[in-house]
Amino acid sequence: MKYITYEQSGGRSGHALKDIASAIIFSLFDENLELCFHDSWNNQKICQNFQIKNWKDISYKNIHELKIRGKAWDGISFEHFMSLMEMIKSLPDETMIIIKGVIRIHPNQLHNWHYEKLIDKDLFSEKFIPILKKSYYKHKQKILNQIAIHIRRGDIAKDMIECGWDLTFYKNLINKLQEKYPDKKIKIFMQNQGSEDLKDLSQIKNVQINSPKGYFCHETINKDIREMVHSEIFIPSNCGLATWISYLSNQKVILPAEILDWKDKKTLNIKHFYHKVLPKNFTLLS
Repeated sequence: MKYITYEQSGGRSGHALKDIASAIIFSLFDENLELCFHDSWNNQKICQNFQIKNWKDISYKNIHELKIRGKAWDGISFEHFMSLMEMIKSLPDETMIIIKGVIRIHPNQLHNWHYEKLIDKDLFSEKFIPILKKSYYKHKQKILNQIAIHIRRGDIAKDMIECGWDLTFYKNLINKLQEKYPDKKIKIFMQNQGSEDLKDLSQIKNVQINSPKGYFCHETINKDIREMVHSEIFIPSNCGLATWISYLSNQKVILPAEILDWKDKKTLNIKHFYHKVLPKNFTLLS
């Protein structure tokens, strides 16, 4: 048996979880490779229920630090990934592999590899998503009869507005949602910082805005994440945190039809989220 973990260097929860996800994905490609918890995973505030062994508690004989040249923020290619897997398989048993730096495989890449016929099994749906959800869910939670919309503002508010995530977009989105789901409350989660352009949304009937202290306030972040995950319908934004909430949700995740071809678009893009075939609980709102 060999072991693998990721020494996570920091960053906001959404980005930190991308590193952890990469370690999970490596472990799916070799039955002789056991995923181990690293204390640095506590840097993120989303998934805090990992029921796996801590790497410090493992009895191993060798340590191998897995690094690459540069930083693969957008994810390594399938060919590069397979070359790293071959190297891992060549290591002796009882080796602890510690991923360092930025070596990312995004979940959408794993999903797309199956539909590109690069791998036989849909490891994203069959293995990755169940592991992710197991690391999050502790107790059964009541499903909230509401539509939760996440809006990214904060330090990149100007970029989001210029990319099409503006007041007009959200007014149109809310109008479509209210036509389709007239009896559901809509709750918007966003940062105070940079959200001045959206103040008119609070005037729309049956719409509530939740941004009491700014979205990334640690006093409210766990509660806010929990509420979005357990909402009957969730609408993500171009934000790492929102994409993880989408993957964790057992309910309906709705994507506006305008972003269906987001892979090569500069407007209404959701970064690292392009699925050639939408996950089972995802649907489009046209």
